[in-house]
Amino acid sequence: MGQDTIRAIAMDATEGLTRGLEVIDTGNQIQMPTGEAIKGRLFNVVGKAIDGIGDVPTTNGYNIHRKPPR
Repeated sequence: MGQDTIRAIAMDATEGLTRGLEVIDTGNQIQMPTGEAIKGRLFNVVGKAIDGIGDVPTTNGYNIHRKPPR
């Protein structure tokens, strides 16, 4: 929007966020984990496991906004 102002949609919990809070742009997109470790697991919209089994490695994740496979 200009003048160091943005509009955003929260994809996760927002507890503790307030208007005017300083944020840091990581330059990364939302990534979903990939590979054998995700089979049979449940994830939220930001790629975190929500099934209570434990964390999944996210080092080889795919960006959610990428070109489709051919």
